[in-house]
Amino acid sequence: MKAVVVRAFGGPEQLRLEEVPDPAPGPGEVLMRVHAVSVNTTLDVHLVAGEAGMAPALPFTPGVDPSGVVEAVGEGVTSVKTGDRVAAITELSTLGGYAELAVVRESRVALVPDAVDFPTATVVRRHFGMAHSMVAESGLQAGESVLVMGAAGALSTCIIQLAKEAGATVVAGAGSAGRVAAAMGMGADHGIDYRQSDLVEGVLAATDGRGVDVVFENLGDPVLWPKAIESMAVGGRLLTVGTHAGDGILPVDVRRLYRNRLRIIGGLGAGSRGDTFIDDAMRGAAEGRYRVLIDRIMPLSQAAEAFRLVAANVVTGKVVLEPGA
Repeated sequence: MKAVVVRAFGGPEQLRLEEVPDPAPGPGEVLMRVHAVSVNTTLDVHLVAGEAGMAPALPFTPGVDPSGVVEAVGEGVTSVKTGDRVAAITELSTLGGYAELAVVRESRVALVPDAVDFPTATVVRRHFGMAHSMVAESGLQAGESVLVMGAAGALSTCIIQLAKEAGATVVAGAGSAGRVAAAMGMGADHGIDYRQSDLVEGVLAATDGRGVDVVFENLGDPVLWPKAIESMAVGGRLLTVGTHAGDGILPVDVRRLYRNRLRIIGGLGAGSRGDTFIDDAMRGAAEGRYRVLIDRIMPLSQAAEAFRLVAANVVTGKVVLEPGA
């Protein structure tokens, strides 16, 4: 089979499409023929660059969220069978989705309804579980207001939809007019282009001067981070789950934290709770209740170019690779 192989950490030039032996599923494992897999900032671009805070053993094949059709199952597998349409999350220690065939654990596999195409299934499997965990971890209640930063990103657009479903008013913050429009198209009530206008002023205008109850933040931008905190109402909570725009070393006005009784929460704290939501998310996608934002779909042979697009931050929504194209 063909697979992208990384033999040294570095830039997109390290992605080499090679002919490698077909894998076989072991006990409790599923072999899938991959139809779609996405390009993630942290778990793909930063991982290959050696900047993700984790380092799989070389050589390795990237790709954390393949979807496709079950080719074979290993001993003891009972939840899926050959021919089933599935989406999965791979092991971070082995990855393997950037390939025509991939082996995944049965417990990380979700069935994909016929009405959901594989690129959509990949994004739903990758991001809706995390979005659900973050919304639950925030304690969001109907009638509260939220600020979603980087609002046109794949995770953020899922959060927007779940926050609206929970009965919240959503303020979308994004870095261009086009991205603000994309977030509004996913259901946000208000939009702020924080590269062209002041974030705090925009949030206060959208909330009658009160600020938001919850901030979902995955940028880690050293300029925008303190403004996001300043946008919070008394008793507000900030969920953080990424540093896409910085190195993670950020300023915090501790006086504002204790005076306004604010909380900063690591969004990964919900653990695997989001996995239990994936079946609901797939049904929601099949029914049209949940949508995903995909910028473009490219063949696996163009993985390096896909990395360059994501690294340059010139896409709105997800870039998806099709190993079978």
